[in-house]
Amino acid sequence: MTSSPRSTATLDRPELSSAELVALTSVPDAEQRLVQYVDLLREKGIEPPTNLSVAENVLLYPEHLKPYVFRNLPAVPERSIKYAPPMGSEALRKRMATLFRDSFDITVDHRNIYATCGVSSALECIALALREGGVLRAGDAVMLPAPCWQGFRWSFQQRPELHCVGVDLLEAGAERFELTLEDIKREYRNDKHRPPKLLVLTNPHNPLGVNYDEDLLEEIYRWVLDETDMHVISDEIYRHSQVEDAHPDFVSAFALRAYRDASKEKRARVHLVWGFAKDFGLSGFRLGFVVSTSPLVRRAMQGSDRPADEWKSLSWFSPFDSLKQHLFGHLLKAKIGDEDFATRAMADYRGLLTAAYREVVGALREQGIPHVHRQNGNPGVFCWLDLRDHLPDSSRVNGSSLAADPVFGGEYGYWVDEPEQQLAKDIADNARVLLLPGRTLFCHWPGYFRLCYTAEETSKVCDAVERVGEYLRSRS
Repeated sequence: MTSSPRSTATLDRPELSSAELVALTSVPDAEQRLVQYVDLLREKGIEPPTNLSVAENVLLYPEHLKPYVFRNLPAVPERSIKYAPPMGSEALRKRMATLFRDSFDITVDHRNIYATCGVSSALECIALALREGGVLRAGDAVMLPAPCWQGFRWSFQQRPELHCVGVDLLEAGAERFELTLEDIKREYRNDKHRPPKLLVLTNPHNPLGVNYDEDLLEEIYRWVLDETDMHVISDEIYRHSQVEDAHPDFVSAFALRAYRDASKEKRARVHLVWGFAKDFGLSGFRLGFVVSTSPLVRRAMQGSDRPADEWKSLSWFSPFDSLKQHLFGHLLKAKIGDEDFATRAMADYRGLLTAAYREVVGALREQGIPHVHRQNGNPGVFCWLDLRDHLPDSSRVNGSSLAADPVFGGEYGYWVDEPEQQLAKDIADNARVLLLPGRTLFCHWPGYFRLCYTAEETSKVCDAVERVGEYLRSRS
């Protein structure tokens, strides 16, 4: 791959119409707002900054998705313009059960797999199912080890009306970013909120990328299932985003002894979500899955037509529509030589991810940009940059000017740190690179930024890292 000519010019900030300003400032998700901003610049004929804030993956497109899936995609048949089972056909769910068996090393009955329009929808469906089933009520706390994906707020708070509570990682030491059972117990006993009824673990992690150690997971799940009445959602959307020789290995929640040895009733309190957005680089298609043995989830996803218990399937409102099923069915049937496309693509992905990560980390080191990473740990698709030394002094931040900025300002809640937002804006304007501020991801400590090194071609990412390094040195 060849790199595009490097541009060191500052970003040309266009004048925005009132409608464009409203469109930007009304987007509460910082990640989506940056995507919308990049699209707006392109529409105006302005070269946008390199967007490394968004969790996307282009690595499989050139040599895998394009030639083996999209180039041979058959015309949409008549049956695919008609209604389809909104939670996926039985054949599709059986193929997914095979994929989970082969890739996650777990045995899943296809009847416990429910397709949805993305993992964010899958998370919301589980929460709504537990609300409808009486397990959760409005205002109940959801524990989320932090930093974590900011979209959990909308998945759990907007329609399920739950309350997201970050679990700061403190017990292993400040800014070590290591989860312990004691961290979870501390927040569980916090009397500032109701006793939590739901714990969400993202494994591999976003934004840290790490795989949780199997012993830690066994410890957490045994405590949750034996000593609390909480449910657990294991968000495994980055399951295949593994570099070579990473340690510890990924272990699915359903593969844990704590889960397998538990009673049927306790196993029904553990739910898994996964999708094709991250590992397969299909974020725009919104392909997600709920995996759960819970009767409450089954009723909510399948629906009920009994007069005394009538309930419309949640899948009806977040369907795995017929066009998704057309594309997805083709992907699962596609071959690379004699191998199934999905199997070969995920095997190749590990090598592609490893090469990209090593190249980007080399660029970060060359520029003297530190990032948080455990020795031999898995990075997922992220580099967690440590830019604390470059945070401007609070006295040098024009709060009113920053608040008025349609991209980096606004009133987005207590988690925003003005010096951190100012640095993000300065990097965007001067280095022409978009990074996601850590406080957006509920990081307890300001000054950390998420860089997604799979969001663009590796050469473009390294070029962006060089520009960031040059700009940061110019500030010193």
